[in-house]
Amino acid sequence: MPVIDPIPPEKASGDLRETYDSLSKRAGRVPDFYGVMAHHPAALKSFLPLYASVMNEGTLERRYKELAYLKTSHLNGCEYCMRAHTPGPSGRVSPPSRSRPSPSTSGARTSTRRTRRSSSMPSG
Repeated sequence: MPVIDPIPPEKASGDLRETYDSLSKRAGRVPDFYGVMAHHPAALKSFLPLYASVMNEGTLERRYKELAYLKTSHLNGCEYCMRAHTPGPSGRVSPPSRSRPSPSTSGARTSTRRTRRSSSMPSG
């Protein structure tokens, strides 16, 4: 599969530099996802308000939106996305008090099936 390298912050110029600076202030860094999208600066600039709207508006709490991203990442087998949406020391994602998904791709689908089966069985 072809790989598109992200544009590193030190190579960003003009409007892209301003976008990178803003991302760095908010996230502490420029995520690779945005660095790849930066090959088309207009797309990145348009995507950021859309993503902010999806994540910050509506009645569903942000943590549940993040969990939806994480579940989709597991189903798609996208290791990058799983790492990006897995709760960690950064505290970016605030999961419900129940168990949190494992970032491992191996057995992601099978463990989900096992969980479903075991949760539907009567306890005791």
